[in-house]
Amino acid sequence: MSFKASTNKLSNLEFQRIGVKSTRDVQEFVAAYFSPRDQLLKAANVPLEQAIELHRNRAKQLLKQNYSIGVFEKKSGALVAISLNSIRDCSEGQGQDGSPENFPYEWNAAKLRMLQLLEKNVFEELAAKKIFTAHMFTVHTSYSNMGLGKILEQKCQDLALELGCDCHIAHPTSTYSLSVLKHFGSVVLKRINLRHYIDEVTGTKPFENAKPPHDFICITYRSLGKSKL
Repeated sequence: MSFKASTNKLSNLEFQRIGVKSTRDVQEFVAAYFSPRDQLLKAANVPLEQAIELHRNRAKQLLKQNYSIGVFEKKSGALVAISLNSIRDCSEGQGQDGSPENFPYEWNAAKLRMLQLLEKNVFEELAAKKIFTAHMFTVHTSYSNMGLGKILEQKCQDLALELGCDCHIAHPTSTYSLSVLKHFGSVVLKRINLRHYIDEVTGTKPFENAKPPHDFICITYRSLGKSKL
């Protein structure tokens, strides 16, 4: 597709802050476009149906916070991209990614423990008071490679600033997602090599089957200021 065609296609989109009213549409979108791409769970050999079950639950919990953004086609109303986000302040301590702690699979507990390790003492390390976290970010395949991801990321940054957040964090698991975040000035705070990571409870390597460019997870941060787009 030409640059002009891509620009025209993007001009026919609208960005909306979404909440619980969008739960069903977002859950369907997540099942179709986020779950099959979740390389972290693929590395743990998680069956797709279990990944979808988890992500539907995460989407429902994150939408309750009302800090997420959806991208819709103006004419059809179809959902074509999402960023599901959360906000917490320093009084709330370490956050979660919407995953239920009682989810009945050990791989989920291992994933949560790894995220907790990445976020340990994050408020103190960043001297932050109110953190905006991007949890689930994905774009419909028909809008890939058009720059929509960067526009959506900018919208998220604008929302974070509007809500008084002083820091943005994310947990990229690929070189591409990391490059988008770096475009906006994000810096890697901590990084884990998935193939070598040992779970502190089980003593196993739950993600040792990870393959490049999805063989790491990190926590990135940036202080919120001027647009980088």
